[in-house]
Amino acid sequence: MDTGHDDALYARGFLLGPPGLLPPRPDWVRMQIGRLVLWRDPRLEVHAAAGEKGQVCILGHVFDIRRPAHAPQSLVEEAANLDLDAMLARSDGWSGRFVIVRVEVGSILIAADAAATRSVFYAPTAPDIAASHASLVAKVIGDTPRPGVEAQLARRGMYGLPGDATLWKHVHILTPNQLLDVATGGLTRFWPRAGLPVYSVDEAADKVAAMLRATARGLAHARDDLLFSLTAGLDSRTMLSACREFRDRFHYFTYSNGNHHLVDVDFGTAAAKRLDLRHIVLPTHEALPRQLRELMFLNAPRPHFWRGAYAYLRHFPPRALHLRSSLGEVGRCFYRDPNRCFPLQRARDLAKGWCGMPENREHDEAAFAEWAERVGFWRVEGMNRFDLFNWEHRMGAWLSGIAAESDIAMDTHVAYNCREILEALLAVPVQARHDGSVFLEVIRLNWPQLLDMPINGRHVPRDAVAVSY
Repeated sequence: MDTGHDDALYARGFLLGPPGLLPPRPDWVRMQIGRLVLWRDPRLEVHAAAGEKGQVCILGHVFDIRRPAHAPQSLVEEAANLDLDAMLARSDGWSGRFVIVRVEVGSILIAADAAATRSVFYAPTAPDIAASHASLVAKVIGDTPRPGVEAQLARRGMYGLPGDATLWKHVHILTPNQLLDVATGGLTRFWPRAGLPVYSVDEAADKVAAMLRATARGLAHARDDLLFSLTAGLDSRTMLSACREFRDRFHYFTYSNGNHHLVDVDFGTAAAKRLDLRHIVLPTHEALPRQLRELMFLNAPRPHFWRGAYAYLRHFPPRALHLRSSLGEVGRCFYRDPNRCFPLQRARDLAKGWCGMPENREHDEAAFAEWAERVGFWRVEGMNRFDLFNWEHRMGAWLSGIAAESDIAMDTHVAYNCREILEALLAVPVQARHDGSVFLEVIRLNWPQLLDMPINGRHVPRDAVAVSY
């Protein structure tokens, strides 16, 4: 519940830097990471171990969907005894919202979870500095914001900034599937390691159904205060089906914001009654106090749903973990419309796909060109570039911001945030992805009765092969 805003600044954050670096808030906890010092918000979970291959520290919550009941500490201890490539390959099966910090001889390396939902920001011009918030890195290195970029962020049509840019000229966001060398600011791509597999709908659905059930099991094993944001959409329904065995472990809520969420509210209310779920309708109309708005701008400059975060703060306990059914759209590829798609061959195409304004095109293209070179975007083979761009840029910028603004109230777990789950969703033919076929089959496998209720207001026959969403 809301008890004031003193701890809202850089909520659940961290700061990595040289000895002598002062904490951003007096309540932050200090630990040694190799030759550097890590400061963290006491609410941020941490697991660390030293082994034959070096020191590994995981910031945030994590479990392995192959062994969902195993404690996070066991994952860290195993990782510290694996070489780097083996550890990164093992992390393909990790689900959660986390950052991996690895200390090897002569280097300190950082990687984020599958969609980089726990943000990492760094400045290539300032060695040995990394943090959870762009404004925090900027404060440490003395960078100043750019008013023109702030104006870009204010546009509703954009989910983030071009490339890996932030409001601050020298500060960059670490996008998914990259390994950051903290000392040099250099990046190394570690995924995809090979071409994606090819699955039929049934094969993919069998795998995804089992992995999502394991996700639900891992959450139920690890936490008590579990929240599920229930909507009328397909991604939410699919994850709900995977939670069937553990449905009584969750508290459910549906957003209410005037007429905007009516379909969701109607479904959530009806489903709760029919399935006997503990459910509330969460009002999200109340504006943030001025002090909190100022802090939120430092935490998450691109407002997505600040009022929702404030509603969480007022209604839910601070140790709660919110299960969001975001990221499933990677598997449904709405962005690969055959009537509108164009080849991604150069930075201009990335800027066009991102939806920048014509007057900013030169700036946007330059930002995307620099990012694409840094992350080795054009060198990836065996994967559609629109799929890679949507995962690494759109999701990497958008979801991390949503989670960061929610941190004032509670932590977030994105249901599909695991590379093995995303790989399986990407491995089926494009038309089947457009039609949501794998998602429908997962529901049939896990909890078929959920198809008796409309999805986004439309009834879906239980034996339907495909429905476009």
